[in-house]
Parts: sequence; C-alpha cells; structure tokens
Amino acid sequence: MNQNFKDILLLSLAIVFSIALMFAFVELPRLIDSFLQKDVGFPGFDQGGSELNAYKADLFIEGLYLRWIGYGSLLLVVVFIIVGYATRKTVWAWAGAFALFLPVFGQFALSMFFLAGLGILRVGWFPFWDISFKVLELGNVIYIPYWILMWIGRQFDWYAHYFFSYLFMILGSLIFVWAVLLWLRARSTDNPVASSRIYRFSRHPQYLGWIIWSYGLMLFSSLENIMKKTWSVPASLPWLLATMVIIGICMLEEIRMKELYGENYQKYRQKTPFLFPLPKWLKSAFLFPIRLIFRKDWPETRSQVAGTVVIYTICFMLLSLIWVDFEDRGEITVRETVNLEQAEYKIHSILVELQRNDNRGHLYNQIMALKQYQERAIPTLIVLLGNPNADIREFATQALGEMQAETAVEPLIQVLADTEYRTRRGAAYALGQIGSEQAVDPLIQVLDKPSNGGMRYAVYSALGQIGSARAWPALVSATEDTIWYAKNAALNALYKIHRDRSIKYIIKALESPVVNIRRQTVMLLLKDPHPAAVEVLRQLENDPDFETRFYSKQVLRLIKEKNE
Repeated sequence: MNQNFKDILLLSLAIVFSIALMFAFVELPRLIDSFLQKDVGFPGFDQGGSELNAYKADLFIEGLYLRWIGYGSLLLVVVFIIVGYATRKTVWAWAGAFALFLPVFGQFALSMFFLAGLGILRVGWFPFWDISFKVLELGNVIYIPYWILMWIGRQFDWYAHYFFSYLFMILGSLIFVWAVLLWLRARSTDNPVASSRIYRFSRHPQYLGWIIWSYGLMLFSSLENIMKKTWSVPASLPWLLATMVIIGICMLEEIRMKELYGENYQKYRQKTPFLFPLPKWLKSAFLFPIRLIFRKDWPETRSQVAGTVVIYTICFMLLSLIWVDFEDRGEITVRETVNLEQAEYKIHSILVELQRNDNRGHLYNQIMALKQYQERAIPTLIVLLGNPNADIREFATQALGEMQAETAVEPLIQVLADTEYRTRRGAAYALGQIGSEQAVDPLIQVLDKPSNGGMRYAVYSALGQIGSARAWPALVSATEDTIWYAKNAALNALYKIHRDRSIKYIIKALESPVVNIRRQTVMLLLKDPHPAAVEVLRQLENDPDFETRFYSKQVLRLIKEKNE
C-alpha cells in the first residue's frame, strides 16, 4: 500500500475516532438528555437557582429517596475504580472517571440541570453536600495555571478567559488526534511501542489531550451561569478526582507495557516524560511524595499505583484549603478581607478596571466585588447608575439591591425611566429587595406605561416583596395578565400581601388550562400551604403534567402534617 495513502487513511481513522469520542462525551449525552425531557417527559425540575427551586429540589430528593440513591451511586463509582485498578481492566476505571467528571460536563451542557434528564446522575455527590457544599471546591488548586494566564492577560488590558478556555479545548483535541494517529501507525507496523513525534515528549499523549481538553471545558463552563445547588456543582474537585483516576490508569498501563515489552519499554520510559516535560526541580518536587513513601521514583505494583493516586489527591486537596473557606463570614471572607483603610484605593482600582474592559462577564465580576466594601461602596454604585454603559448600570442596580441600600431608593426610582429595558428591570428588582414603601407608587406607575412581560414580572415581584396594601388593586388587575410568568408573579405578590384574601385567585389559577400557570401556582403553595386549596389540589393529583402532580401531592402531605 502506498505510504501516503496509508498515512491519509490512518489520519482519517484518528479523526473519526476522536470525533466519536468527543461525541460520546458531549453530543450524545445532550441528545439523550433532550430525548428524556422532550419525548419521554422526564421533568426539568430546576431551571434556576432561586430559593423556591432549591426548596422544590429538596422535596423531590426527599419524596423519591434520591439521597440514598446518591450514596449508592457514589459507592458504585468507587467500586468501578477499584475493580479497574485491581483487575487492570481499565475500562472500569474509565467508567468511574467519567462518572466523576459528569458534574463538570453537566455544568457545560446547560440543558442537563441537577435534577433533569441525565443530570439526575449527579446525585452521587450527595455524600459531599451532606458534609459541606464547599467540599466540592477542594480542587481549587487546579486553577493556578488559569489564574497565572489571566494575570498575564490583565497586564495587557486583556480579559482572556474565553481565549484560554478555547485554547485548552482546541489544543487538547489536536494533541489527542495526533496521538491517536501515531498510535494507529505504530499498530500498523511491527513496532509495539509508539515512540515517535509527540510520543518523545509524552508517554501518554492521548490522556494528556483529554486532560487538557476537559480543563478547557471546565473553564469555559465556569462563567456560563452563576449556578446554585439546584443547578450544578463546583467543578474543581470533580475534575481533580477524574484526572487523578486517569493518571492512575496511565500508571497501570505502564506496568502492563513493562511486563509485555520489558527492557525496550523501560528505556523508552527513562528518556520520555510521563505526561509532559517539566524542569528538573519541578519534577523532583512532584516525585518527592513517591520517593518518601515508596523509596523509588515510580510505582511498580497496582497497590502502589492506588496509593500514589490517593496520596497526591489528598495533597492537592490540602493545598486547595488555601482558597476554600468553610465558615460563613458574611460579605468579606478570610481570603477577601482587606484593610478597610485601603477601601477607597481598592474601589478606585475597580473603577479604573471598569474603564479598561467592557466584557459583560468582567464588568459583572468587578461591580459585584464592590459589595465587599459595604457602606463605603454604596455612593460609588449610585454614581454608576448614571454610567453610559448599560451593562454597568444594570449590574449596579443588582449590587445595590443585594446590599439593600436604602440610600439608593430615590436614584433607583429615577432609573425606572432608563432607556434600557434590563436596567429598568434591575432597578425594579432592587427596589423590591430594599423593600421601601417609597417605591410603591413609582412601581405602580410603571404598569401604566407599555411594557413587556419581563418588566411587568419584575414590578409585580417587587411589589410583593415590599408587601404594601396600596399595591393590591394593581396586582388584582395583573391576575388577568396574558403572559403566564407575569401572572404568576402577581399571584405570588398577592399571596405575600394577604394570604387568605388572595386564596380565591390562587384556586382560580390552579384550575387554569395553561400548564405553566397550574405548575407555578402549586409551587407557590409549597412554602405556605393553604387548606382552602385542598379540593382542587386533589384534582391535580391526576394532572397530565408530572411536576404539577408530584408537587400537588407534596402540598397535600404538608397540609395533612400541619393539621395533625
């Protein structure tokens, strides 16, 4: 066979294999998840990180015994890994590593929420949540290369997050394809050990490519949403554990290769780096724990491989404690504590940073950083309400609302007339969070002007948070709103202002032909069940919508428990 033709064929096989593997990791799970939710009717429980959605998730977990399923799932993953290491059947360890990486992937595939479709598989992390949700941040040491690269980018006024995320994913994919090509070429000849090209710089370039690709994927997903418990899990520990399992697989394969090819493989191993070249001093630092415990440079048995993986994982988790604070210290944590005498300088630095980079994610992070300076930052945030950049104005309203800055009420009322919808909506939310009666009439006046459903939703929600009886007539009229989510916001507001007086509107909504209205109204009763709704809730136990049926039963159970 012509060598050029043979190389083209091998390259084609390598590309097809790589695409198939990426499909298995990314596209195939997404398609299965879409099928489960759209065609099978698997519920999409938590489409947000609100307090209500967290409560929904807790009820779902309790009602279907998911916590026990989660403990069993984690045990099964551990068994897979142990079996893979003990028998050298690395496919089992690979299955365990994939299950560990699933939370990271689930955060990337935004259709796969925590309790929706394939996202349900992430219940295996319950044992960690039961200790502390922050346990899953015990891999934060892995962000050090990313932090260094981002720091370099800032020296050139460059917000490089997406660039480096894509760079890692592309670089990892290219390394993987190249390594597969050379591995196939070696298998097509009499050479049992691939040792040319990239194999001169890494003994396991396929695994290296996958690790680099998954690192980029993790970085990319980290800013896609600010996720809470009901959406996803912190990505650093899952990625660290999955990567350490894969590194252990590499070590097991080396033991097997040495048994099969003896001195030839040993010579290759002595002159070629494990994953990638390192300076001698850094290599010595990495090998120190192995040398200290096993008195050798490399594990030579399965038990030593397992011990190495465990030891290094523990070391990385201990190093991550530098960046993880398990105590609730309010706005300013141990790592974020600053000398308050320097607050003015820090605030000024943030303002300068806002002028240097107009990336929306970067602007959000900078403005939210102002919150840690508390009262000192409020005047600055009020000034930012007049900034020419609409993103800055919007995020300033959000920060003032979260800080419940009462001195910002009047400026926020003025922002209700802003030219940008998102800024107006942010001001409405902020006024609701502050809860000032002064904002009631201006918010009602907004309803007299043409507005979209999102703006009306924000105003109804704000009026409910303020809880003023003056808003009652406007909210009663809003129960006829044609937009279902706006209507539900009005019902929520009425229920907060006067529970008994509003129950007739709630019952009417439970009988609505619109599934979203029925479903969301049942959610409203979850936190404060009303006995007057029992009859209609019993009818909803046979509702065609799964969530409506499930949570109707939960509300009826809560009413029964309360009466007992």
